[in-house]
Amino acid sequence: MGLSIKIMRVKNQTHIDVRTAASRADFCDLLKKRLPPDILRQEAPQKSIIPGYAFNILPLHDMKAEINRLHIEANDPRTALSWRIATIKKRGISGFGGLEHHKKFCASVSEIAELKGPFVYYPFGGFDAHTPFWVVGDATDVISVAFEPFGSINDIIKFFRTSDSYYRAGYNYDAFDPVSDYDTIMKDNGLTGLGSLAITRIISFLEGELTGIYHFEIKKNGSVLFLNENKIDAEKSAKNAVVAFIDPDGKEKRYWYISHDMDDYDIGFSRFIEQLKFQTLFIKGAPDNYLNQKESIQRTFDPAKRNAARVVADSTLIFGQRPIWTTDPKRIRVPRGIYYGYSDGTTDVYHSSAEDLITARTLPRNIRNYLGQQ
Repeated sequence: MGLSIKIMRVKNQTHIDVRTAASRADFCDLLKKRLPPDILRQEAPQKSIIPGYAFNILPLHDMKAEINRLHIEANDPRTALSWRIATIKKRGISGFGGLEHHKKFCASVSEIAELKGPFVYYPFGGFDAHTPFWVVGDATDVISVAFEPFGSINDIIKFFRTSDSYYRAGYNYDAFDPVSDYDTIMKDNGLTGLGSLAITRIISFLEGELTGIYHFEIKKNGSVLFLNENKIDAEKSAKNAVVAFIDPDGKEKRYWYISHDMDDYDIGFSRFIEQLKFQTLFIKGAPDNYLNQKESIQRTFDPAKRNAARVVADSTLIFGQRPIWTTDPKRIRVPRGIYYGYSDGTTDVYHSSAEDLITARTLPRNIRNYLGQQ
């Protein structure tokens, strides 16, 4: 599989249009050949998808200090944060089972459903940074779409400096994050976005060592534009960011947080998704009214078909009159004590090939309250 990159320099910035990569090494070799030498800094990792000119906000003094403090508190059993993390890992939202039990089930889903990386598309991922990496073991990059923005630099500093240990510990690791909680979380913590929760979950639940946080924009042609220092405002809420980290096995990984309402049309996002190459479509905690807009289906299921991706989903779009497959998918029964999205010990996790998904032109006619065209 080849790789094509469209690059355009505009006022000391660079647009990168990533189509597909046979390997990260191939990707980086092409970057080095096509990017102007002045933006390939010597200190930048040789095999990183993040270009050298992109401004890393992680080393900023207060940012680094607060995240270092989080690491220290998380590993000190005398602190409230350490106690919170231990409690969340032990009980989860279900009150029993525990994190290790949950992780073991996630790993079994990957094996049974034959899920593959390195790229995972997570249309309703929000700040759920840990689950797709638990489920798709060889994933290096998760592209997650969130309704709320990532937030500002000052958001992150404020979150780690003043927020309650409940939130700084990761909030919860199983079930799903209700949209109804978003405003409460932002109001309680004085935030303009929810990216801080993705960061803390990477630290608490994935035990990741952060290596970078980079803001980026998606241009009208679908290309990714990483921001340099001159384009970043510490008070301004960033829509999108990628959080880079090293997992406990020493593997480099990235969580791409993209703010976009899946029911709204945006030409840049649509072109970005059309160009995106991924191996697994990950559906968990999707809104109940998702099939009310055919555009939503086009931006989720159609790209999966083009990529011949594997698909895994909780019961959100399965039970009732909201099927997403044209044929019955395979099922994995969720054990008692496990809450996986909307699936629990009485329901299943579903998986199949993307070729079995419905399309915007093959919507079933028995959907209650469907507002779109048949």
